[in-house]
Amino acid sequence: MKRRLLSLCLGVLVAFFGLEGLMRVVIALGDGVPDATTESQENEWEWAAEHLEAGTAVFDSTLTYDPRFGWRSRANLDTEQLGTNSEGWRGRAEHSQPKAPGVRRLLLVGDSYTFGAGVADEEAFAHVLGVMLGPGWEVVNISAPGWGTDQQILAFEEEGLGYDPDMVVLGFFVRDYSRNLLSFRQYFKPRFALEGNGLRLVGGSVPTPEAVFDEYVGGERQVGGSWYRSRFIDKCIGSWRKFSDRNIHRGAVGWELVARLMERFHKRTGAEGMDALWMVIPTDETVAGTADRYITLAGLCEEQAEALGLELLSLTPEIIEHNRLHPDELVSRPAELGGHFSPAGHRLVAEQIHRWVLAKGG
Repeated sequence: MKRRLLSLCLGVLVAFFGLEGLMRVVIALGDGVPDATTESQENEWEWAAEHLEAGTAVFDSTLTYDPRFGWRSRANLDTEQLGTNSEGWRGRAEHSQPKAPGVRRLLLVGDSYTFGAGVADEEAFAHVLGVMLGPGWEVVNISAPGWGTDQQILAFEEEGLGYDPDMVVLGFFVRDYSRNLLSFRQYFKPRFALEGNGLRLVGGSVPTPEAVFDEYVGGERQVGGSWYRSRFIDKCIGSWRKFSDRNIHRGAVGWELVARLMERFHKRTGAEGMDALWMVIPTDETVAGTADRYITLAGLCEEQAEALGLELLSLTPEIIEHNRLHPDELVSRPAELGGHFSPAGHRLVAEQIHRWVLAKGG
């Protein structure tokens, strides 16, 4: 009996070290960035490997470091398609603080969908909506590509309120659900953790890219971590984590974060006397009815909004109807063309928000 048990243990050890060795060979022959137990750690290692190879910690040419939000768009961008103002917000128009007498303002905050990635300034729904609203209105778009809902809420509170908006629309792209769980995406970012019945801000002061880069160059941080870490165990834990993160349901950490962020947004806008709208932006899979987890997420958002008394606009029904009536006019581009809304999609979104504004007496 003891001999059998010893043989079994020996067999398990041989199998483990065999798999561990195979995993290390695969990593060495690949891009050299191993799996980690968390997505944030994987993203950080990938960022470090890329920038160590390039020999610099420079951001993407359209983005810049921000100590509060992690990153934001560069100020005063002026290309044929893309322009930002002196604050780094989309569009070349400057917006005074406080606003001029007699002016009404609608504030937009979100990620790349609300920012208007892939279209020219005048095609983005922020601009189209401003034209629809007409004289006496200003639309201020404080969105940034890649932001999660956590960064959007912080930007609204720390910068958006300074514009004294009358109305606020938060564009919740359903994949932002996963971003809220991360402390590192394009770069380090702040996030919220559940605490009691509320939220606790984690990583509110983001380190500079130069400081992090120097730590990797100096060896204080290492791509892949210490040599004695088990790549096989990291792979197993990482695979389970990815499976768990994709399972959206009431009680999941990801959903509880969204629910509490919705509540925080509702309370703050209510306290400031603003009309607020939580706009749910679907993926192509959601529109096609093939992304069950995001369909579940949209339903949970509707239930939470109703419970809070927060107004919600789901774009899915209008996009489906538009596709039915205009099958040759894409509302959103396929992933191979960069995704995001087409100019037709931006017009549709502007029309939906415009209807909401009119319904509120705007």
